Amino acid sequence: MKKNYIMPLAFIIIYIGTFITTPKLFADTVEISPGNTSRKDNFHLIDTTNLLSVHSWHLFSNALHRDSFALRLSGVSVYKGTVHFTIYNSKHELIYHENFPANGMLWGNYVELTPKQQEDTIRVRLIRFFNKAAFIRPAISITDRFDSDNGDKAIWDEISSDKSAVGFMYSYFDEGFKAITYSKKRRKVVEYFATD
Repeated sequence: MKKNYIMPLAFIIIYIGTFITTPKLFADTVEISPGNTSRKDNFHLIDTTNLLSVHSWHLFSNALHRDSFALRLSGVSVYKGTVHFTIYNSKHELIYHENFPANGMLWGNYVELTPKQQEDTIRVRLIRFFNKAAFIRPAISITDRFDSDNGDKAIWDEISSDKSAVGFMYSYFDEGFKAITYSKKRRKVVEYFATD
C-alpha cells in the first residue's frame, strides 16, 4: 500500500511557520511561567510540581469563545519530567487531557546535545508548542487524503465535512505527530491523524 505523506508534509510546512492566519481566529497571547527555578539540594524540599507552565487561548471547540490551552511540566528535572497537556473550554470544562514524557519533545540529533542543551531544547519547544501556525482551519483541507494507517475513517469523514473545524497539530518523539480537533457531533476532542 502506498503511504500518504501529504499530512506529515503539510504539518512540517505549517509548523515551520509559513502558514499565516487571521488575528480573529487565534490568540496573540501566550503566558509562560518558569515554575520553581530556585530548587536546592541537601535537606531542602525540592518542588516537583511545576517546572514550566505555558498557557494560550484559541478558538477551537466554539467559533465565538476561546478555549484555554495549557502545558505544565512537572517532575524532578526537565529531561525526566512529564508534560501535562490540557484544553478547557470557555465554561472551564476539561475537554482534552494528555500526559507524555518531556523528553518526547526531543527529536533529530538530540543525542549529540549536552544535558543542558537537551533541557533548553525541551523548554523552547514547549514554549513554542501553541504556535499560531499549528492551528489550521479547516482541520482537513480538500487536498488532504485519508490514510488508514494513521486515522479513523469515520472521524476523518466527519471532520473533513466540517469546514469550520479548527485543527491543532503537534509533534512528539522522533517522527510522530498528532492532529486533533473538536467534534461537534461527538461533543469531544478527537484525533483525526497520528503517526508514531
